[in-house]
Amino acid sequence: VYEVRVRNGGTARGTNVQLVAEVSEGSSPAGASPPTARASGQQVIFDPLPELAAGQEAVFRVRVRTATPGDARLRVRLACDQM
Repeated sequence: VYEVRVRNGGTARGTNVQLVAEVSEGSSPAGASPPTARASGQQVIFDPLPELAAGQEAVFRVRVRTATPGDARLRVRLACDQM
């Protein structure tokens, strides 16, 4: 299970905060939390958070299933209206 913590360290709120996680080749998404995420191929696309207030933190979890033993990597992209 990978855990991604997103913290708004600024002084203004962030809006439409969206995280997309991509699992490495040879792996597949096996679940996510919050459950409002959906898998699409190698990606897990989380529904945007309407707002992340200044100082607030959001936690996203991705459970990964691997076909073979070895390194499994997770790449994430974060976007919001202010970035």
